[in-house]
Amino acid sequence: MRCEDCWEKNEIKASSVVDFTWHYTIIYATRRWNYFITKEGCNPNEPLSRAQFEKEPFFMV
Repeated sequence: MRCEDCWEKNEIKASSVVDFTWHYTIIYATRRWNYFITKEGCNPNEPLSRAQFEKEPFFMV
């Protein structure tokens, strides 16, 4: 499975409050969750790829 198949696009406006809900389909160990935002000028009609995201996460859990 490619990472692009795992990500869902969501348009979020500035100053919005966003609730994230996770649904696990398999047991998966992780140390943290990193949240990234797409770069300025990203084409929302193209499939998501790592290259379209900012280098640093804007939030980490």
